[in-house]
Amino acid sequence: MLMMDSTTTASIKVRARAVDMLGRQQIAGIPTALHELFKNAYDAFARRVEVDVLVQRRVLILRDDGFGMTEADFRERWLTLGTESKVGQAESTADWLGEYGKIPRRILGEKGIGRLAIAAIGPAVLVFTRASRPDGLHDLVVSLIHWGLFEIPGLDLDGIRIPILTLPGGSLPEESDIQQLIDVFCSNLRDLDKSIPFEMSERIIADLEQMNFSPRAVLQSLDQGKHEDEVGPSLLDDGHGTFFIVRPYDLVLDSDLSEETEAEASKLEKFLIGFGNTIFPDFPQPPIMAAFRHHRADAQIIDYIGERAFFTPEEYSTADQIIEGHFDEYGQFIGTVKIYDRPPVPYTLNWPGSRGDKSLCGAFDIRFGYMQGYQHQSLLPKEEWARIDAKLKRIGGLYLYRDGVRILPYGNNDYDFLNIEKRRNLAAKDWYFSFRRIFGAIMVSYSQNSALQEKAGREGFRENLAYRQFKDMLENLLKSLAIDFFRPNAPLGEEFQRIKSEMDLRKDVLEKREKLVKVRKDKFKESLDLFFDKVEKGKPGEEAEQIKAKFDTRFDAIAELDDPDLMGEQLHWLEEEIRRSTDDLRQGYRVSRPQGIGLTKQMTSDWRAYRNIYSELEENRFTPLTAHFDGRLAKLLERRGDALNRRRLLREALEAKQQVIKKKATRGEREAREGLTRARDSITKGISTCVTRLHNEVATVLSDFERTDVTGLNGEAVVELRSTFERRLDKAAEHEVRFLEKLREQMDDLAEAITAGVLPDDVTSALEDSNRELTEEMEESLHWAQVGMALGMVQHEFNGVVRKIKQDIGLLQPWAKGTPALRELFGDLRTGFSHLEEYLRLFAPLDRRLYRQRVDLSGDEIRGYLLSVFGDRFKRHGISLDATDEFRVFMLKTFPSTLLPVFINLVDNGCYWLTKGNVENGYIRIDTHPDGIIVENNGPGIEQRLAERIFDFGFTTKEHGRGMGLSIARRALRHEGMDLQVIEPGSDKPSRFLIKLASDEEKE
Repeated sequence: MLMMDSTTTASIKVRARAVDMLGRQQIAGIPTALHELFKNAYDAFARRVEVDVLVQRRVLILRDDGFGMTEADFRERWLTLGTESKVGQAESTADWLGEYGKIPRRILGEKGIGRLAIAAIGPAVLVFTRASRPDGLHDLVVSLIHWGLFEIPGLDLDGIRIPILTLPGGSLPEESDIQQLIDVFCSNLRDLDKSIPFEMSERIIADLEQMNFSPRAVLQSLDQGKHEDEVGPSLLDDGHGTFFIVRPYDLVLDSDLSEETEAEASKLEKFLIGFGNTIFPDFPQPPIMAAFRHHRADAQIIDYIGERAFFTPEEYSTADQIIEGHFDEYGQFIGTVKIYDRPPVPYTLNWPGSRGDKSLCGAFDIRFGYMQGYQHQSLLPKEEWARIDAKLKRIGGLYLYRDGVRILPYGNNDYDFLNIEKRRNLAAKDWYFSFRRIFGAIMVSYSQNSALQEKAGREGFRENLAYRQFKDMLENLLKSLAIDFFRPNAPLGEEFQRIKSEMDLRKDVLEKREKLVKVRKDKFKESLDLFFDKVEKGKPGEEAEQIKAKFDTRFDAIAELDDPDLMGEQLHWLEEEIRRSTDDLRQGYRVSRPQGIGLTKQMTSDWRAYRNIYSELEENRFTPLTAHFDGRLAKLLERRGDALNRRRLLREALEAKQQVIKKKATRGEREAREGLTRARDSITKGISTCVTRLHNEVATVLSDFERTDVTGLNGEAVVELRSTFERRLDKAAEHEVRFLEKLREQMDDLAEAITAGVLPDDVTSALEDSNRELTEEMEESLHWAQVGMALGMVQHEFNGVVRKIKQDIGLLQPWAKGTPALRELFGDLRTGFSHLEEYLRLFAPLDRRLYRQRVDLSGDEIRGYLLSVFGDRFKRHGISLDATDEFRVFMLKTFPSTLLPVFINLVDNGCYWLTKGNVENGYIRIDTHPDGIIVENNGPGIEQRLAERIFDFGFTTKEHGRGMGLSIARRALRHEGMDLQVIEPGSDKPSRFLIKLASDEEKE
């Protein structure tokens, strides 16, 4: 029987959803998607790839300056899944781009689906690309895609049409060009109407309507105000590369960005930071630099992954511990270990898993720094340690780079693939390393480590045997380093333990001393505060007047007595009471500085203010009060002296004084002897305790020895055991003997100091004061340097920007004349800019060494200058500027760049306090003074204790103030032989500043 051939064929159809499943659904999230797009830019030989997120517009723009795509590339490769364009290309070059294109790059994309990562960011995307090829620059290719079509079940891929537009190279599409793409896309949407649910169609149309904007305006706004070398990738003129404009981006991105806190980096920052390896000082510049800028709604722009956001070579070089080395193909580590500031020591480590065979993972390098978790155990200064500590908490970790490009998710501090924290949680003292205290990188390559293969979802390497070996080698290194260098009894850790112990001891000593002096400091501060409070309330004058009134009445009564003996007796007791009352008055305002402690900058300033004010009280209150009673006594003796026994009166006064002095000396002697007894008891107890500790430790070691079985030990083991016990004995003896030696040295030093008449507390106090002053001076100098650098950059920028703005305002004028609505806006703009120019003139002092000269400056010119700067502010707050006739005709020859900023600062401060204090009829008055010029306002007065302190750099009583203005003003004046002072301070008096001018001799 003849059988008919019934065999037929069928083809595999591809649904549109395949694109969604291969692209968006294969990407873990927006951070991963952006990382993939960065890698695509790398493959295109881009040198820069930048992302800008414009929150208010809901736009994400990704730009790179790679070699771009021709129209054929875009159609046949970018719009084709799983292309072979990168498959099999180990390395490639792009010589036509220049020198950087001749350096081979290892192709990172392998599957042809990385481009679909853009779908994870948002539903609609505009693609701009311009190719650079050996034959030159090509035209601009523009396309519009909405990924929503690829989510629809039942829709065939070949039914979707992607609109493409070609424009002349060097240009950007206009709004009308984008509308043309939208129209074509919507036409295709209508053709597919029956296959698309109505709600999906409406959503796609709504998204596309948001694309109807001018790309040129948006792109140009990204680089406004930037330096030429800071301008991002551009497609204008000779520019080339690929741009993606996503609008609207997925709201998940806002959530990713909002995750960031000062203590924790957002997931997006963790995934994108360190895209190129910029950590090491001797490492070549990464082939590509990445940026991610967040344009917030408040107009602030934050670059999350700029060069300074990641670890810098300078930071790496300051790490407390640095480990660097190479794993060869057998897994053996050969490298160095640098402990603190000691020279690196060689370190070689065998991998137990080798067994003589080459590893599957291949050879690779590792370099990382480690910063101690406690500041006192680090060589870094406190502020620098705190800054790097904060960065480590956010982005610390061991990153992994393949041919200079980061592999995710290695480095994220929530991906501890080497189990560092797991071991540390078991015993921190044994395993030392903490993942968040590490910053560095493992460096692999395709050529050496091809068996390390990334997972499809870019979630790290596949856990094949090569990866397990790779991981085992690294864990073996970290464990061995902890055992050999950082454990308490580590065989190679003597240097680390010595330096660390010294740091711990120094911290303990300082903490103990701080506890000892804290009570005395607090009491000293309370005494100063009470003193200043009573002075501000006028208590010294009140109490002096009360004493005066009380005893004047007694004098009058005694003068009327008839009995000479009774008069003499009453006068003696009155003198005693007066002396006691005046001494109590003085004592009530006397503050003793505690000995043996250094004072803070604030305390030192308050102490100086106290001494000055107390001297004034002594001169103006206490001494005149004593003189008043001496005068009353002299008058009484003059009047009734014949009736009094003058010798007896004098003898009793001297004897009373003698008794007071004896009491003080006796009390001092008794307290000194009691202190000596306490010290002797403490020292004796300390010596006994030290000897007891040593005896117990020796007994413990010998007991351990007696319990140790040595019968089965060979010769080498016996020697090692003996060495172990000897080390324990030496360590115990070293600690206790050092304590006794130090104690003896302290006693010798104390004896020598007392013999020389110098108390150790005085020396300690002087040294602490000197140390604090030097530290604060260094910090202040750093602030001044930063201020100078910042002002220098600002002035440089303003010079060009101001000229440009001024020209543009001038160009607006013809338009404003013919447009009424624009005319008012133009007037406000010109007026506002004129005021801005006045403020910008304050930067003139920056040029004073090059272009300045003394000029004649009148008081009326100063007044006019101040009105031009502050006129509007005076009107807003109802403040009057009063310049006396004497000041307006006053003339001086000076540098305006030095003097005018001082007036600006004083008037600005006056305006602030008059407004802050809600002062009615507020005024700022300028007048002449025999020594210079007075600037006064009727706002809150300046407390006497602050009369000098307000000139300290960094001190301010303003809310959110910087404490720089008055300090800068005084320094500038003193540089020219002038000065700035507060006169007649007091919270109940107007604020009065004296600009003390230089004398003719000083000018010469």
